[in-house]
Amino acid sequence: MPRTSHRSSSALCIELDKAQPTHFPGDTLEGYVTCDNTSSDRQSQYSAVRLKLFGRAKTKYMVKTSDGTSIERGRAVFFEEQRTLSKGPICKDGQHAWPFSITIPKTSTPGFAIRGDEFKPNWGYLSTTDDTSSRQIIDVTQHALPSNMYYFSKSAMSGKTVEAYIEYALTAESGKTKACLPLYIRQRSVQSPITNYKMQSLSSPQVIKTPKLLSEYADRPLTFRQKSRMVFRPSKTPKYAYTVQVEFPTVIQLEHPDPIPLKISLIPDLNPEKTTICPDKDISSLPPVQVLSVEMKLKGDVNIRCPGIFWDSSTEKNHTFDFPFR
Repeated sequence: MPRTSHRSSSALCIELDKAQPTHFPGDTLEGYVTCDNTSSDRQSQYSAVRLKLFGRAKTKYMVKTSDGTSIERGRAVFFEEQRTLSKGPICKDGQHAWPFSITIPKTSTPGFAIRGDEFKPNWGYLSTTDDTSSRQIIDVTQHALPSNMYYFSKSAMSGKTVEAYIEYALTAESGKTKACLPLYIRQRSVQSPITNYKMQSLSSPQVIKTPKLLSEYADRPLTFRQKSRMVFRPSKTPKYAYTVQVEFPTVIQLEHPDPIPLKISLIPDLNPEKTTICPDKDISSLPPVQVLSVEMKLKGDVNIRCPGIFWDSSTEKNHTFDFPFR
């Protein structure tokens, strides 16, 4: 199930005036479709020059068992915008360029749901037909276009292979010659920078037990006697109890101009039964605690759907992404 790949040559090429790594629904793409018709053997290949902007989603669900291999696929078309840049044929030798201006839709185009597969009502998914016997077509134009994504998962244990992607691309065609320009399109998280991060706090009590808490042993390796005492007489081992409190946001906005708000606090527990190295309760005498690293984990869930003959095949999986801060 290959995705649309970049294809360009002197024979036919798509060039954007202001190429951006990321585009958003509602953006207008402006540029040129160019070709070099210098060679005589190319003149017969050029007829009309057509430009197409499309968005679609595809899924593939494959299961291998002792009885064979079962493959199911799903396809949904969001929109197709077409322009005829030249009715052709191109007879003159040399280089040619045709300007274009085409706008990325903000939603799927009405009527395009029938170009893909039929998706019956299923909780947690959008559907293209209702649950009545007449199966009326439902256009999902009230929903914003989804962002680009790609997902692949293969399990030798279950025999399942899952592939899914959402793609957008510009294509230009003239006769048998074709050029392709994949686009990365995603939705803006919100229109303006958020101010309410919906902060939450999490507390974690910690206890350190070691003779190294005492200044006279801080830079010395522990002796065998000290190590044995920690095991057999733990009540005599110096203790330092504290609580690590982390205040973190539950909402994160992409491309926010401000850093992610994160606050880490250390609160000493001066109860003499829990902290034995600070009898006078002077926190300035406590040893420093250094934060060596902080990790933020983002969890992504992927659900795919392939319309089957008797039922839909679906699967879901999550990934955790670690972002260390040092």
